[in-house]
Amino acid sequence: MNSNVSIRLACDRVNIPLISDESKSQRLFTPGEVVTSQQGFMRGHGTYMEDDTIKSSVAGVMVQVNKLITVKALKGRYVGEIGDVVVARVTEVQEKRWKVDTNSRLDSMLLLSSVNLPGGELRRRGVEDEKQMRKYLQEGDLISAEVQNVHSDGTLSLHTRSLKYGKLAQGILVKVFPSLIQRRKTHFHNLPCGASIILGNNGFIWISPMMNSEGGEGGGFTQNLDDVVTKEDRQTIARLRNCILALAHCKMMLYDTSILYAYEESQKYEVSELLHQECMTDIAFLTQHRLRVLECKVRIRITGKAKSTDTMEGILVFDQTNDLIYHNFNEAMREKMSKQAYDLGLLDEESVCPTQELNSNVLIQIFSPLLASQRIMMCQFDNAYTAIQMENNLNVVFDEVSRRSEAFLGYIFLEISTKEVDLVKRELGAFIAFIKYICGPNIFTIKNDTTKAEHLTELILTYRELYAINQGVLMEAIEQLLVNVDVKSTVVNALQAATDRLKQDPHSQRSHSLLFVGSKFLARYSTRQAQELAAVDMFFLSTLCQMYNRRSAAHRQRIESRIVFLQGSVHQSYAGCVPHIVHVVQLFEHVSLVLVIEHAHTALASHLYDVYFALHKLQNLQSQFDLDNLRGAFDALEAYAKHTQDALRKVKAHNAEVDECIRTFGVRWDTLRKKYADYFKASDNALIVKIESNMPMFVESVKELFRLLCASCATLEHGLQRVSDIADVAEASLKEGLFLFLLRTYMEEFPGMVHFMHIDRYNGRIVAPSLDDHDPSDILKDRIWSMVDFSRTYLDKGYMSMIWKDVTFSYAYFLWFEDEHGATLKPNEPASHGAVLPATKPSLTAGILAGDYYQRLIESCFPRTPSSKVRCYELFLVHLGLVTSTIVLEHCRRLAVTITDLTGCIGNPIDLL
Repeated sequence: MNSNVSIRLACDRVNIPLISDESKSQRLFTPGEVVTSQQGFMRGHGTYMEDDTIKSSVAGVMVQVNKLITVKALKGRYVGEIGDVVVARVTEVQEKRWKVDTNSRLDSMLLLSSVNLPGGELRRRGVEDEKQMRKYLQEGDLISAEVQNVHSDGTLSLHTRSLKYGKLAQGILVKVFPSLIQRRKTHFHNLPCGASIILGNNGFIWISPMMNSEGGEGGGFTQNLDDVVTKEDRQTIARLRNCILALAHCKMMLYDTSILYAYEESQKYEVSELLHQECMTDIAFLTQHRLRVLECKVRIRITGKAKSTDTMEGILVFDQTNDLIYHNFNEAMREKMSKQAYDLGLLDEESVCPTQELNSNVLIQIFSPLLASQRIMMCQFDNAYTAIQMENNLNVVFDEVSRRSEAFLGYIFLEISTKEVDLVKRELGAFIAFIKYICGPNIFTIKNDTTKAEHLTELILTYRELYAINQGVLMEAIEQLLVNVDVKSTVVNALQAATDRLKQDPHSQRSHSLLFVGSKFLARYSTRQAQELAAVDMFFLSTLCQMYNRRSAAHRQRIESRIVFLQGSVHQSYAGCVPHIVHVVQLFEHVSLVLVIEHAHTALASHLYDVYFALHKLQNLQSQFDLDNLRGAFDALEAYAKHTQDALRKVKAHNAEVDECIRTFGVRWDTLRKKYADYFKASDNALIVKIESNMPMFVESVKELFRLLCASCATLEHGLQRVSDIADVAEASLKEGLFLFLLRTYMEEFPGMVHFMHIDRYNGRIVAPSLDDHDPSDILKDRIWSMVDFSRTYLDKGYMSMIWKDVTFSYAYFLWFEDEHGATLKPNEPASHGAVLPATKPSLTAGILAGDYYQRLIESCFPRTPSSKVRCYELFLVHLGLVTSTIVLEHCRRLAVTITDLTGCIGNPIDLL
């Protein structure tokens, strides 16, 4: 007798784990293995405590939510959650209930009262209904249902009240591990191949011929076994079943898209061949490849590199009483919020209009449960949420309000978006920086000042657009424009003349004059008495210029003026909140002259800002009942208040309103100080209530003082004529020599190099070849953005030098430190890989807007060296894929020296060998 035997050699065996996405792979913990030995974490399901360490009790992957650690088992029984869709089999008919198997530890229950009667009739279930239970469902029947409740012992209570649930007719049941079923918005799918599929969260998958979307008249109990399923349908169902088993065999997540891709890739095989190991692996590999391509396209769309109207994004700001003081939604998010309000019954059908802004009271009701939970977690547990993932790929990101000095007096900032969490965190950090620049510490003014609110909205929209196309905004640094000596001298002379003319005004003795060409910085001239500008201030002014330049001609004015609050250099006497008047003058097309004039009382503004910060810390300690540290916080407030009163004595306002405000500030501070003194003497917690009743009045006096003396300028409009005259003179002097730019490129001296970015983090300047901001399909630009994301991921883990490549390009990233004389510094205490920062210092994203990440890095690596004496540099390189690592390192050294010659700044890279 002849027969065919299939022989599989061991050398041809496929390594199934290679199919999994390495970038998303998680470490597998075995029972008894230590998950973490760090203190301060709470253990969850799948873990236990032993010897002050958290150990795994199951084989699975770790899931961490803030400080709660759980281990999710890869293989195991189904653990149900309310709202899960399940496919189950009836095992027993009992009194007024059916016992069903849902692949969980215990049998689940389906009550008679939890099912629809035939025809969808609504009435109480009686004795007759109980007698006919076997007529509805009997042993062996398969049903689809939804988890209604989870009892304390783990028993699940199901219901089939919707007509989409009920008895299942002809089809195939496939069983997989529940951990392979991906949770989606819907688990009922009619696939284009001509079959219907129900993906049960319990690991039971039902495949059947195409189902009608409308329910029948049987209330979910009809079962038509008379219809003949055609051979084509049976082959389709069998193919789908084998494709699901192939994906499950390779440990791939099962959802409608992955199953459909696997079905399409399986067409080259016969149905029976799909049971062979090689065919299963081949299908899984091709499916994974298509899913990765789809994920890349989605990521490009979400990050804004390809325009899409589907991206939803919105920002909200709430005060201490959960009152909404600012919100901004794009069209897609506004439509989503309108639908949510309608579903919750907050809007009637006539009031729903997606094109109009939602009422603040409606938004407060939608978000109030989330805000209440956030404040409880923050005040009682000091473990506030940082991000929450919701359905429809929505991510809610919170600012770390309890740990960040920019979180003024308990305000909550949150952004809700379909973008990736890291990008949303970066955008929210930029928004908080912008609101600080526009409003200073008193951000409540944004509620009633529509001009500031519109300005803030325009700023964040400009940042979002530029982040996707401009490499300077991507790196949060200013692109340095390199020109020859003659042009540089002409520009500096023009800026010096502008500054000298400004000094003729007695109110403009401390000023800066800057010139921007498009998004690039050309030159700056400052008076001797002026406060030094921080790198983040320069970046903000650059963003401000680009915002004005992007306006249409109908909305653009030659001179734009406003009051802003710059940070100033941390090495100056007064920093954090320095009031300035900023005039942005458009001289030529994309050429802007920026005049920055120190305004009001610099020392007073700085001291009031410190008072805000101290009040915020005090309120946090009192809300958390951390009374042990209250004395130190009060001493800091008392010192700042004394400095403020000393500065107020030098104020000569000649204004009755200002004099009254100063007097009120002194009276309320004396009252509050006496309340604290009484508490420290008696240690009576009842006195805290009296303190909290007096605190709002003192806060209001601080706000009013800041508004009158720091946030207003009566001469703002009066000085526009002088600014216009200065602009005319500067325009005439720059008209001849401004276009003699040095256009020489140095790329030819580095064979194989495609692009580079050199960033001086001390000055916040970037030197790089120009990219086309208006070409969204630029492949090189996509690779550069991906390179930056990749390097930032590993920089957070402590890696400061790395080289990697793909099929087309080779990439390199280097970060090094130097002293003020250009000598290389090696970190005394390098950042440990994967290290977690202390709880007192919130994590920062790589950049300067949301907090100076590189300043923190210097403090971590050189704890015994003053940060002002350390310089930080970054270098990104893109080469063709054939270039070796040795050549990349050589180019790194030579390029740093070349940039030093061009910019005149010291910048020699660390010896990487």
